[in-house]
Amino acid sequence: MQQSAQAPNGLQLRLYLNATQISTGGAINASLIVYNTLTRTNSITAASDWVLSSVANGPCPLADAPPMSLAVFLGYYTQTNISAAVPLPLDPPGYQSLCPPRNFASFSFEPSSSTATAIGASANSTVFHLSLTGPVSASTILTGYYSTTKSEIGPNGSSIPAFILFPSGTYTLVSGDEWGNIIFSYFEVV
Repeated sequence: MQQSAQAPNGLQLRLYLNATQISTGGAINASLIVYNTLTRTNSITAASDWVLSSVANGPCPLADAPPMSLAVFLGYYTQTNISAAVPLPLDPPGYQSLCPPRNFASFSFEPSSSTATAIGASANSTVFHLSLTGPVSASTILTGYYSTTKSEIGPNGSSIPAFILFPSGTYTLVSGDEWGNIIFSYFEVV
């Protein structure tokens, strides 16, 4: 299933899901692509215009991937009631990303393409040039979430957050990019 959202700047956020219904223990494969719909090079300034902060705070939204992310919520939500929802933790509580902090200032997308060059600075303000030669995309496999209240014994005997397979129910998957594109998708676990 493919869904998309387009901003006036010519960038289109595309979301691909392998399924809209899975069994407990099954997987949702989600792929995000930022695509330049213009037939010319599209140079875009970084915006940080995230519609939902829970989407902007995903792991590594800027590391070797375009400035986009996703969040999963238990229940059926729309843009009118999503502010009341709490995203499920897709990473363990306290998880510290190993991603290098980056501050991209601009992106240059090739015509009618998802290939882009990102230019910016690292955390220590060293200027770098990053060329993404393939599709500007990110993919993840979703099978569950981490509990904020339950734990289990880890391999070294310490307590670690329990991973919970998605139980039966309806889920809202929200994906967004820093230019304000947002997509609401839904899947069922049966």
